[in-house]
Amino acid sequence: EDKSIFAYYKDHVMQEQHMNELRNFFLMLLLTTFMIFMIATVLMRRRNRELEWLAATDYLTGVKNRHALFNEFSDVSRLQQSSIIYVDLDHFKVINDNFGHEAGDQVLQEIAVRLQNCLPQASVYRMGGDEFLLILESGEVFDGAVLLSQIEQPVYCNQNRYCVSASIGYVDITQCPDKSLNEIITMADTAMLQAKASGKNRVVNFSCMVNRKPGAEEPVGD
Repeated sequence: EDKSIFAYYKDHVMQEQHMNELRNFFLMLLLTTFMIFMIATVLMRRRNRELEWLAATDYLTGVKNRHALFNEFSDVSRLQQSSIIYVDLDHFKVINDNFGHEAGDQVLQEIAVRLQNCLPQASVYRMGGDEFLLILESGEVFDGAVLLSQIEQPVYCNQNRYCVSASIGYVDITQCPDKSLNEIITMADTAMLQAKASGKNRVVNFSCMVNRKPGAEEPVGD
């Protein structure tokens, strides 16, 4: 009888040990699964942020792209008290044709940096090719002459000197309420084309151009 009690106790202890081992195993399995899940979640979020950044960023210049523009300002009310500035480089095709696209890319990269440095409070977007769009929020004053001066400074790359200027059209949102983002961009683009047609290297205010008021153009050289 003592032996059977001892055997029963031994079996009970072994069963308890076995159950403890199972509990520890499942606990470790649960903990490992949780850790893998957390790591995977962090990596997925980081990857999603990278994909979002790539989707919203121009690969060449590092500024935001057209997709980011329409995503950020889908609510056009955010544009209140803003200016839309459309920049198209003059003589850029000459650089691409004579020196190659690598030189053209370097010029675009440098111009993007200058736009950001000249108007650090503005959001800068590359619309494609040699065209950029800037949104100057919070009623900041836009000085077109300063921007033109910065753009027309020579760009030095690989011991070569490249020169471009810009035709700029801009729209003061306060002068054209109840317009969609597409309409506002079209107005700025129209003003830019007028600047180019008027001799390039100048700024045209769309509202002045339409109303034919003095000061429609702000020429700065040819």
